[in-house]
Amino acid sequence: MCVLPSAALAEEQEQAADTDSVSCGCVNRGGLAAAATLEPEGPGYVIPEPWRARGLRYGTQELVGLIRRAAAAVAREHPGARLGVADLSLRRGGAARHHRSHQSGRDVDLLYYAVDASDQPVAPGGCMPSYGPDRRASRCASPERREVAPRRFDVARNWALVRAMLTDEHVRVRVIFMSLGVRRWLLEHAASLGEPRALIRRAEGILLRPPGPRAHTDHMHVRIACTLDDRRRGRCRTDPDPRGRWFGRLRCPRRTVAAAAR
Repeated sequence: MCVLPSAALAEEQEQAADTDSVSCGCVNRGGLAAAATLEPEGPGYVIPEPWRARGLRYGTQELVGLIRRAAAAVAREHPGARLGVADLSLRRGGAARHHRSHQSGRDVDLLYYAVDASDQPVAPGGCMPSYGPDRRASRCASPERREVAPRRFDVARNWALVRAMLTDEHVRVRVIFMSLGVRRWLLEHAASLGEPRALIRRAEGILLRPPGPRAHTDHMHVRIACTLDDRRRGRCRTDPDPRGRWFGRLRCPRRTVAAAAR
């Protein structure tokens, strides 16, 4: 079964929301009912190819709303750039190619904002550039490793994005996976801006290196918490199933899908 959080953590992470979408099960063995759809582009963001063609642009209403609001907030604060949005989930959730999680509508991969040598925003393209210790990138992440126009990690916009998500009034972010180097750049930038200490402490607990070999030098992986409604109707669980996706498929209960469709 999915690992349940402690009572204190559950109380902190749960989001009280009265919505129709339902996240079922775990992020690595779950489903999605009455999914919300993220349009291919909108204020402050775009889903570039190849992710647009994959069709993984569905999530809970909470996740889709968070992406829209956060991207728009960054665009207002730092005009001229658009957030590159990669994969969310399939319309009904479940296992998706390229991912071990992303099954229950609560995960999304976001490309890092970048600038060129003239400090002008670089439009998100068809791959995820991997940033080195010097904050620069000139190649896509594996497996293709093809060259891209040189660029530099845009610490101001990336921090603005993280701040917008962590301070969102409607959604509770569970975790944001990224490399330790990227985490350090963002936290140092936040401190240099004089951000509230409570916000920095929260970021320290949310910005984490993912388990496994991938360091996430090329994108951030955002995961939101289950809502109270998700827990009640979809048996949503905060933590991944330790048995993983290979223990069989888990769909939303039929009564949940039927109720969500009404």
